[in-house]
Amino acid sequence: MILTNVRKEGDSMTIDKIKQAAVLHFSQKGYEGASLADIAADAGIKKQSLYTYFQSKDQLFLHTIDDVVKAEIQFIDSSLKNNSDSSGEEILYALLGNFRNKFHTANETRFLLRICFFPPEHLHSSVMEKSYLYLDSFESKLSAFMAQRLEKPQAAEEAAIAFLSVFDAAMLELLYGGEKRFERRVAALWPFYLHGLHALGGTLK
Repeated sequence: MILTNVRKEGDSMTIDKIKQAAVLHFSQKGYEGASLADIAADAGIKKQSLYTYFQSKDQLFLHTIDDVVKAEIQFIDSSLKNNSDSSGEEILYALLGNFRNKFHTANETRFLLRICFFPPEHLHSSVMEKSYLYLDSFESKLSAFMAQRLEKPQAAEEAAIAFLSVFDAAMLELLYGGEKRFERRVAALWPFYLHGLHALGGTLK
């Protein structure tokens, strides 16, 4: 829990600035490389003042994950709901591309992907608990999406899990190999995913 009860609008704004700076530094440098002094400076405060709001680097890191997970879940939700004119296959394929774009433009996405694959060792259990909250929510929303659009909705859960396997492979390639290797991996996996999807669940409308 954050130490200080937020009684003033200024306190809330300061906390938001700290978290925004934390996302930037954690996404670029990882947990170990990020400096509280640099985060505080970007938030416009002194390092010592940061401890008014967060007890430690660990606490700031974990609070930042909570905010990012909420934002990324909202992004998934809106991506799956706001494309009623597109086919289900087009929406899912676009979702991979949208995550690729967000990886390049949004600190939150880079941060979340980085900590999902490379959590700090001493925070592994806490980070993975939050990561699985994100992944389980992702799977749940995908399953609901599949159930609405699949010709055979009973295959929705398997179809969602299979898509997440494609997603994981593509995102890991983006982290390790970069844009071209991401595109190569998606281009190779996508036809096989669709073939299995059609065999298992029929058309994804």
